[in-house]
Amino acid sequence: MKIYKGYSLLGIMVAISLSSLLLWVIVDFYIQHQRQHIVLFRQLALQQNIERLLQTMKKDIRRSGFMGKSNKVEENNMAFFLNQVQHQPFVIAEKNGELKKSCFIFTYDLDESGCIGGLPKSHKSCIYHNRNNTKFIQKELFGYRLNKGVVETRVLREKQIKENCSQVECQKYVSPWACNHKGWHKFLDDYAVDISQLKFKWVKRNQLLEVELKGRLKQYKNITYETKAIIPLFNRGK
Repeated sequence: MKIYKGYSLLGIMVAISLSSLLLWVIVDFYIQHQRQHIVLFRQLALQQNIERLLQTMKKDIRRSGFMGKSNKVEENNMAFFLNQVQHQPFVIAEKNGELKKSCFIFTYDLDESGCIGGLPKSHKSCIYHNRNNTKFIQKELFGYRLNKGVVETRVLREKQIKENCSQVECQKYVSPWACNHKGWHKFLDDYAVDISQLKFKWVKRNQLLEVELKGRLKQYKNITYETKAIIPLFNRGK
């Protein structure tokens, strides 16, 4: 007569306990891995947004003060767009109530016409009777500022400026006044990002500009990213 031996109840319970423990470890490891993956994904998304913003600013700002050369232009109007204090085509300031040095106003000849703004075909000088003689100057007035956790870029409309401005009036458009004037729009459409710091400072005055950016996700405030860049201004005013 054969005697069949099976597992004892204690052995089965120990086996089940060990299997359950192993399964719990595997599940916990998977959950932790997924959480880390999600955090990393959010961190990368934040980094991409802020770096994209910084790269755009770098390409734009480094052209500050640029004036194209044209044989059709006898006199350019850059002198009309130099700020009154430092006589440069850019200025660092801030919007009222915002962090210091969080606004940068500048201008350059975007269309390389030889003027700030477009020169009428029948004219050869960007200045006429001591007043600006160009059109659409709002297209060549630029800026970036921090406003309530958002980086804004300067987008002026024709009615927000006076084209036929005197030198003093034109200089106002490249002054701290512009940081508080109308004509600003959000640079990023991603409302999930909160910019906690935007700062402009000179590494070498009027030649090397450092831009510092720091931001975080609004829903996950512990996920932050900060970066900075030094921008050479080759076309600075004299």
